Amino acid sequence: MRRVLQTLSLFAPLPVAVVGAVAAHTQGHSAIAFWPNLAAIAIGACVVVGLQRRALWLSGMTVPWLSVSVVAATLLFPGYQGVHRWLSLGAIQLHASAVWSPWVLSGLLHGTCTWRTAGAVLVLQAIHWLQPDAAQSTGTALATVAACGMAREGYPLVRWLVSLAVTVMCLGTWARDVALPAVPHVEGILQLVAACGVPWVALAGVAGLIVLMPFTARMRAPARFARTGVLLLLLLGEFVGALLGAYPVPLLGAGAGHVLGWYALYAVDLRTRQEPGTTGSGLRGR
Repeated sequence: MRRVLQTLSLFAPLPVAVVGAVAAHTQGHSAIAFWPNLAAIAIGACVVVGLQRRALWLSGMTVPWLSVSVVAATLLFPGYQGVHRWLSLGAIQLHASAVWSPWVLSGLLHGTCTWRTAGAVLVLQAIHWLQPDAAQSTGTALATVAACGMAREGYPLVRWLVSLAVTVMCLGTWARDVALPAVPHVEGILQLVAACGVPWVALAGVAGLIVLMPFTARMRAPARFARTGVLLLLLLGEFVGALLGAYPVPLLGAGAGHVLGWYALYAVDLRTRQEPGTTGSGLRGR
């Protein structure tokens, strides 16, 4: 039974994607725009299963710095109206930070906040300022401040300075916010769901809870609660950003980026539980 639940948890983003697609179709928009969501679910599930079976984890700070390098590559693409948030992969515009931010944050999840472990996160926030991407910057700031606050290793001054730096850069990114036109089935999907009526809003809420269930099941032990909570703050920040500005609504809106980002959260959470030295109370270092 447990194995069945674990398998089903790999498809937790599917209900919310279906709700978004049907709501968009009901309001006169093409549901075909949601095919990247379905493709991302299939790809993400396969990647997580592959990582579980073959333990293909990269060690140390390799993952955060590789991931931040991928996000930095968005600055090399032409962008749109001066905004550089995407990797252009043919017909697909992939929201890079939504996919790789969880991996960048993974270096802080062992309870050690030093300039070495926080360096990739600080660079990521600088990239968010350059893009600019206030929603991703908000999620990164929330998760980083929480991780620094719960860290058990590293100088307190470093933790304070890192928290202050990511917060200041987040505020600076909001000051540079570029008002791009909202795409109804991406940034405006909440309005489309609301226009369908109260039952659809409730259905979207239930689908959102399903998305969170694979994580809440891992938060019973204090150590798991801390690490998983940090990761979920990243998702919360992205959602808050979508409420405050014209940013993609995570998972509910059309697009592969945030769906793959959810699987990155899932994999990072799984990785921190499997690595040695990550048990005990709080965020402990190895």
